[in-house]
Amino acid sequence: MWPWGHLGLGYLLALPLLEHYDLDGDYVALVVLAVGTQLPDLVDKPLAWTFGVLPYGRAVMHSLLVVGAVAVVLSVLSAPVRVRVPLLAGWVSHLVGDVVYPLAEGAVGEVTFLAYPLVALPEPAGDYGVLSYFRNVALTGETALEVSLFVLAGAAFVVREWRSRRAPVPAAEGAD
Repeated sequence: MWPWGHLGLGYLLALPLLEHYDLDGDYVALVVLAVGTQLPDLVDKPLAWTFGVLPYGRAVMHSLLVVGAVAVVLSVLSAPVRVRVPLLAGWVSHLVGDVVYPLAEGAVGEVTFLAYPLVALPEPAGDYGVLSYFRNVALTGETALEVSLFVLAGAAFVVREWRSRRAPVPAAEGAD
């Protein structure tokens, strides 16, 4: 999934959780959510493609074991809810976005990164660099879907902002 797809999907999936914790209007929480939606790729892809430290662009930060460990650490450190909840929500939504296409195609072996390092990583589909990865973007059905998610999330954000900033309608005279 492309960065804009992760961002749109993350925002849309996290909205009910943000509302539950009364964070949907908290701009710090929204920025943390945005970072969480990108975090796995911001770490794993450069470490694999640019520095050759990892064997695959979905490894350490794409592992549910790491997400769980970070969740425990954030809880033990009593990280603020406005950081802990949106970061983990964005991170998990990123993983959801990365498994949707392989699972839809029945390629279960392509999602073993979720259990890294307990399970071997899939074979890399190609040797990329970060810039060449973006140069290879093409308009496909998947790309269009991800752009649509981004646009839908942007529209939802704008509507929510507009509603929250509207002046309350004065009560009619004589109403009880």
